Amino acid sequence: MCVCVFQADLHAEQQAYRQYLSEELQKQKEEEEETDRLIEEKLKEVWTNREEQSRRQRDARNRLMKEVMEAQSLQIQHKRKRTHEQEFMFTHRQWMFVLTCVCVCVLQWT
Repeated sequence: MCVCVFQADLHAEQQAYRQYLSEELQKQKEEEEETDRLIEEKLKEVWTNREEQSRRQRDARNRLMKEVMEAQSLQIQHKRKRTHEQEFMFTHRQWMFVLTCVCVCVLQWT
């Protein structure tokens, strides 16, 4: 009878130990799943931040490019205006010279 009780106790202990191991394995699995979930959340956060930073940098480059193009366009417009004014002044001087020559000729002939 002593052997039967010992075997029953041993069987109960083995069953309890198996249950303990099963519970520990389940806890470990849940902890790993939680860790994986946290890692995935962190990765999503990092990628979201990177994408946002990339978008801000792209927007800043686009604004800067637009400003540069506008400034360049203004410079070209000013240069064209100056060139036009210089051409006008040159033509005006030519006509003044021609008129002066005509006046001189008219004065000489009279």
